[in-house]
Amino acid sequence: MTSDVIRDAKAAVAKALELDESLVDAHITLAMLREYEWDWAGAEREYQHAIELNPSSALAHDRYGYFFDEMGRLDEAMAEHQKAQELDPIKDHIGGELYFRRKWDLGRDLTVDQGGANGVKTGDFYRAVEYERLGMYKEAITEWDHVARIYGYDDLATTLARVYSKSGYKPALQQSVQGMEKHARRAYFAPWMIAHFYGELDDKDRAFAWLQKSYERHDMILQFLKVDPFWSDNLRSDPRLPELVHRIGLPQ
Repeated sequence: MTSDVIRDAKAAVAKALELDESLVDAHITLAMLREYEWDWAGAEREYQHAIELNPSSALAHDRYGYFFDEMGRLDEAMAEHQKAQELDPIKDHIGGELYFRRKWDLGRDLTVDQGGANGVKTGDFYRAVEYERLGMYKEAITEWDHVARIYGYDDLATTLARVYSKSGYKPALQQSVQGMEKHARRAYFAPWMIAHFYGELDDKDRAFAWLQKSYERHDMILQFLKVDPFWSDNLRSDPRLPELVHRIGLPQ
């Protein structure tokens, strides 16, 4: 999100709370804005206040659970997600939590809604990551093809499928990430996605160069940097990742 979007969102929330301080959804939105600003203490206060105002809000418990995930406090996170599941049994509130714990369950909904209409809805590409971590590369290619086409990058989808069928998984990723960089030279392309692909290719210098661009943009996916399997183990073993966690202000 741009600084203008954040400013306008904060102004709208402030106006809503000025009119009615008891609006639970407004406090949840403000908490999410605090997370975007990496104001972790402020975010937690807002989530706690939202739950105090309405202990039966599944959304408040769900989002508070993801806050605990960001902090790496997974037991507290699961307790909040389970509470959300009890309050709202129709929606899957557990799938994203299992994903962060690397407890793979291919039948679960992995969507972690990070900011509503203008945020990142992760289910589309978290499934591909799940397949990568399971070594199911054919299925991963199918999911990445799906993701690329959803966002209008048919050329990347075509490259992935063609190179995978001819040369295998890593060459397909290599060709695809080069295509991503070409898109990024012409217009915005998510730097965290490019960083992910370079991580899968064990090109750590390029991965961290693109992660730096994500850091500069305050990309929401970095809120889960401590726990997200999106970042491969070879990046996690590099000292630059805990250094980035520190810069974001997340607990070590």
